[in-house]
Amino acid sequence: MFYCIVTADSNELVSGDMDRFLSSIGDQDFEIVMVLREVSIEICAKYERHPRVIKVIRSAKAGISKVRNLGLTYLSSIEISSGDFVGFPDDDCSYSSDFHHRLSMVIASTAADLVVGSYGEHDIINDEVLRLDKRRAMFGASSVTAFVRWDLLSRVGGFNEYLGVGSSNFNYGEDNDFCYRMILSATSAVFAPGLRVWHLEVREVVGRNSKGYLSVSRINMDLFQLTRIFLPGIVKGPLRDLLTLDRKFSETRKIATALRRENIKLALAGKMRAVELFRV
Repeated sequence: MFYCIVTADSNELVSGDMDRFLSSIGDQDFEIVMVLREVSIEICAKYERHPRVIKVIRSAKAGISKVRNLGLTYLSSIEISSGDFVGFPDDDCSYSSDFHHRLSMVIASTAADLVVGSYGEHDIINDEVLRLDKRRAMFGASSVTAFVRWDLLSRVGGFNEYLGVGSSNFNYGEDNDFCYRMILSATSAVFAPGLRVWHLEVREVVGRNSKGYLSVSRINMDLFQLTRIFLPGIVKGPLRDLLTLDRKFSETRKIATALRRENIKLALAGKMRAVELFRV
């Protein structure tokens, strides 16, 4: 069985993106858990009537990691199978009509417990299935394209609630951190670029930059990432400021924020809470 945890607030629902996402699911065998922030009971009731929606959770305003964890906590409460998979599409994503079939084929052929696809505005033809390594998990993986076996999720935990938009700590990095922690414990992890999730590419992606990688590297304290990302990032940021004559030292300020002791301390605490999510 495949489950999807998808979230939106009242403003995002007005755009119609959520309805387009549900329409793209069609009759594919995905069970949808929706976490809706700051919405009325009537709106929740509307989505509860959708045939693929098994639960609508009404939430107060919260960060993306917090609301996804609410969805994961619900799945834990209904005791889904250890072999089931969970995905985390954004409300403005959509799946192709054969997405379920292709995802099932990748899992069947690889016995993977972590599958990462790609996202963009155009389909691509690519039947490759590659090993997902640490570098790709950190740099190239997005939670909207990640599908994780429940056995792995229940061991590693959910999202770090001090990372991601709305966290009031680091408004980035939850994707990098989540996929990176998963791969460290995965028995088999694969990257299937042809497993394409429709998602806008032309937008600011605040987690895909030096400050995002620096923060997540520091939080996870992995020597490979610290030497390949952490130290070069500290050197390149100020150098870029100097070469571009940026008088505001924008990159240097971003790096300082990424390494701020109090923020890192909160994120480390968030990591421990994520690990303990299903162990209460």
